[in-house]
Amino acid sequence: VLNPADEYVADFVSGISRLKVVRAHAVMQSIESFEQAHGPLPEGLQQFDHDAHLGELINSAISSDRPLLVADNEGREVGVVTREDLLRTVIEGAETS
Repeated sequence: VLNPADEYVADFVSGISRLKVVRAHAVMQSIESFEQAHGPLPEGLQQFDHDAHLGELINSAISSDRPLLVADNEGREVGVVTREDLLRTVIEGAETS
């Protein structure tokens, strides 16, 4: 949906909403990248599973300007999603990971 292989695939997926298809792991940035750009992660961030849908992340970002923490199946913190990451994905269809 984000990076179609060719024009045929792009036409096929053009009507599919990214909100229910794109997952957190596809739009997150590494914790290291976030901390290099913004400093240490703030305490008490809302955490999402790496398979959370884009729509869930956006709903959370509406009410808070804080980054969202992404965890793997074992609960390990593996990435961060910012409002900028979410907007870039919706507007440009760009994956960050």
